Amino acid sequence: MKTLEAKLVEKFPKIAWKMEVRNGDTILGYADWIEHMLESVAGVVTSSHGHLLIDMDDGGVLRCVEDTSREEAGALTNIIKFDLKEYFQIYGLSKKKVTSFDILDLGYWEKRMVETEVYEDPAYEWRTDRDKRVKEEA
Repeated sequence: MKTLEAKLVEKFPKIAWKMEVRNGDTILGYADWIEHMLESVAGVVTSSHGHLLIDMDDGGVLRCVEDTSREEAGALTNIIKFDLKEYFQIYGLSKKKVTSFDILDLGYWEKRMVETEVYEDPAYEWRTDRDKRVKEEA
C-alpha cells in the first residue's frame, strides 16, 4: 500500500513541476508546488475529527489533517479511499460542482490490521434526516 507522500508524488510528478519551472509558470519549490496543486484539484472531506484532502478522480486520500487534541485521535488516519461514485450516483451531481463533503455522506474504505480493507457505508439515517430538514426549511 502506498504512503500518502508516494501518492502525492505520483499524482504530481517532479517532471511536471520541472516543466512548469522551465516554462516560467511557477517559481515555487517542489513541495510548495504540490501544496498549490492540491488546493486546485483536491476535494475536502470534513469530520468532527479534522479533514481529509482527497483525489477527486478516484476518492483516494491525499492528506489527513486530524485534530490531535481529541480523545479519539487517529480516527481518520486509517481511511484510504472514499466512494465518490456512489455519492455522485445517489445525488445525480457532477464532480465539477461538488468538492466539499461531510464524512457522514460518504462511504469509505479503511485499513484495518495488516493489508485488510473494510468498507464503511455512508450514514444513511443521517442522509434521510438531513434531507427532511432541508425540505422543511424550503
